[in-house]
Amino acid sequence: MRHIFIVNKHSNLNKTSKRIEEIKDICSSLAVDYVIYFVDNQSEIAEIAGRFKYEECTIYAVGGDGTVNHLLNAIMGGKASLGLIPFGSGNSLYQTLKEKEESVIDCNVMKINDRYCLNYFSVGVEALVTKRFEQLKNLGFPASYAYKLAIIHTIYKYNTTSVLIKADGRNYYSSDMSFVAVCNGKYCGLDKKIAPCADIASPNAIVYLGGKLSMFAIPDFLGNLAKGTLEQKYALEKKNAKNIEIIAKNSLIANIDGEIIEDTHFDIDAAAGKIKVVQPTQILELIRKK
Repeated sequence: MRHIFIVNKHSNLNKTSKRIEEIKDICSSLAVDYVIYFVDNQSEIAEIAGRFKYEECTIYAVGGDGTVNHLLNAIMGGKASLGLIPFGSGNSLYQTLKEKEESVIDCNVMKINDRYCLNYFSVGVEALVTKRFEQLKNLGFPASYAYKLAIIHTIYKYNTTSVLIKADGRNYYSSDMSFVAVCNGKYCGLDKKIAPCADIASPNAIVYLGGKLSMFAIPDFLGNLAKGTLEQKYALEKKNAKNIEIIAKNSLIANIDGEIIEDTHFDIDAAAGKIKVVQPTQILELIRKK
């Protein structure tokens, strides 16, 4: 079986350059049939993945959550499996999957409007912080520093909004929504355990609905999100659902597996399909020993 590595040039550049040389050495020593491609943007990911999506092969996303999401969208509906080499600043899908013992996992896939999603979707305070974090990181700020600045920026810019949420035919209206998350996996962003009970192999997503949140409570809210204790500390409404619709009068910032989009309407199919995801345990273990 052929192994195709698609490398995001912009994910932890210094670390990635070293690791790619190690991947080459390891693949050669294991007599693996492999090829490595370096990409600058999502259109290149789609073009390269499109060449192989109907083959019985594994295509690896070498980068972070955004690289994984672009590759997922490029190969859905084909025969290729999705592989993970987590070299990004955010590797939340890898965090979710490494808790499972299987090396190949038959994962549930969600679809938000026209975009596939493996791990999670959110609107509200978490998405706002993520958007600002990515902007600051792209300006050269270290990830840990950028995240703290993003929280401060969100505190001063934060506003709730009115939304209608439909979950499996039942309507929920909030005049001051602060947070909605639809979770297929357990983690989001920088190893934040957003949904401790989620199962990425299950077709039922976990939906969290959060009402009014004081701007001064944002750091504590995000801290509990990171620790997986949101349910214990905040009055979130929680449910399992397969079909979710979010409708807002004003445009909402949304986070889809680390990718930021903006819209007033999100139609979510929490059971849009399946894909095999490969954890290259042997390759990663050999890399760690170097």
